[in-house]
Amino acid sequence: MSGRNTSGSWTRACELDLIKRPGSAETIDWANALALLGAEAVTGEAGRLTLGWAIKNQDDMRLVEPRLHELVGE
Repeated sequence: MSGRNTSGSWTRACELDLIKRPGSAETIDWANALALLGAEAVTGEAGRLTLGWAIKNQDDMRLVEPRLHELVGE
């Protein structure tokens, strides 16, 4: 799991108008969750399954989830 892939995704996520922007701790938690799933990158189903590790607000989740493919560069 590439830390660069995770942090780049969250740099783009932070550009959205989020209520609670993910910080360093949330980014690390998300990377760890992806690593536990054996994900090589923040893509597809693994990204969706673990998104809640970084996005803590439900309104933010509704904003980010449909844009996940754009944020991770799919």
